[in-house]
Amino acid sequence: MLFALAESDELGKSYVEAFRQRLQDLGWIDGRNIHIEYRWASDDPMRIREYAAELVKLKPDVIVCQSGLTLPALERATRTIPIVFTVIVDPLASGIVTSLARPGGNVTGFANSEVGTAGKLLEYSKR
Repeated sequence: MLFALAESDELGKSYVEAFRQRLQDLGWIDGRNIHIEYRWASDDPMRIREYAAELVKLKPDVIVCQSGLTLPALERATRTIPIVFTVIVDPLASGIVTSLARPGGNVTGFANSEVGTAGKLLEYSKR
């Protein structure tokens, strides 16, 4: 996992804890039947590139990244290892994926919100 947050960041810690808990609920225990490497690059572009290269050299089954700051470095580092992103606002409009149904390439993930619901959210906020 590659984060553009400091290791001490409370939000980052909550992401990791939720991720670990859900994996555990599914029977995956870090250190027992799965191994997870974490890299905390803050928002330093050089560290992000360095850590992306480090993770790719480990030849993991998948790399999870937490933001649009980390994804480009991972995309440059590998075209074969699957990359799953989170916390990206509009991956389609930003060109990260070719379609939401079929992202293409080795990159897929979860958007912060469904773009099609943006208008509805505005309607709700007016009420």
